[in-house]
Amino acid sequence: MKSKNDRQGVIRDIISRERVGSQEELIQLLGKEGLTVAQATLSRDLRELGVTKSHDARGYRFRLPTVAESRETIRISGVKASSGLVISCEFSGNICVLKTLPGHASMLSAMIDGKEPESVAGTLAGDDTVLVVVRAGTDAGDVLEELSGLFPDIKRKLIE
Repeated sequence: MKSKNDRQGVIRDIISRERVGSQEELIQLLGKEGLTVAQATLSRDLRELGVTKSHDARGYRFRLPTVAESRETIRISGVKASSGLVISCEFSGNICVLKTLPGHASMLSAMIDGKEPESVAGTLAGDDTVLVVVRAGTDAGDVLEELSGLFPDIKRKLIE
């Protein structure tokens, strides 16, 4: 069984390369990829991925959000969604390791990337862990200060 992130990655790939007009059609395409997905799970995945339906001359089709749309959604919902997302925060050299609930790392990573903090060179997300690459010459306190704008309780989650 693939993880939620793996499944959502397959969904993104299918929608990116094929014209998909319904959840039933997407369920069949996922089956061809070896994934059995319940309709409720698929609905939740599509909502979490920000997938919308658009209409053109050939009918309806699923559409992934653009980078700008994703960042705007994260900006709008980030403050509400951020409370309690970070379980722990630990620094090791120029890496900040954020632990979160299973399946939430991609969202945290996108929230951080969407804010584009000066102290962060980039992020990498697993299932429940985000690696935040800290820019050279940046103090951990500066990183914490910037990230506290997204995750107000992050300083209390610091492991020293």
